[in-house]
This record gives sequence, C-alpha cells and structure tokens, in this order.
Amino acid sequence: MLPIEELMATLTEPVAPVLTVERRGRGKVVVSCQTTTDRKNIGHLCLITSFGFFLIAVPTGVKLLVQHWLDAEGHKGDRR
Repeated sequence: MLPIEELMATLTEPVAPVLTVERRGRGKVVVSCQTTTDRKNIGHLCLITSFGFFLIAVPTGVKLLVQHWLDAEGHKGDRR
C-alpha cells in the first residue's frame, strides 16, 4: 500500500490542463479578417466572397431568363 503523502500528491494533480478560449467581439474579428496577411485566411475570404456573388447572380440570371421567355411568348403573334 502507498503512503498517504503519495496518494494525496497524485490525487491533487490535474489530469489535463484546462484550456481557456479568449472571446473577442465581432468588431475585433471583422477588423482582424480585413487586415490579415495570412494566405489561408485570405483564401477563405475569397471563397466566401465568390460564393456571396454566386448567390446574388443566380437569382438575377433566372429573373432575366424568365423575363426573356415571357417577352418572347408575348410577341409571337406580332411577328407574323
């Protein structure tokens, strides 16, 4: 059996270090993203921006295509 001092020493030691996460405000996150020089963060920003423009362009293109189809169907009788 182990002496009481050894048992107490092993029981009071932490099992794993506790990691604390520093919380930053949204403003600090935005400023750090806009002023970064890290190539991976810049790549992520480019992907996010291109996906945003894609989400804007698709509905716009569909709207223009539907308008074109509706105009073409409405003028079929006028072309004869």
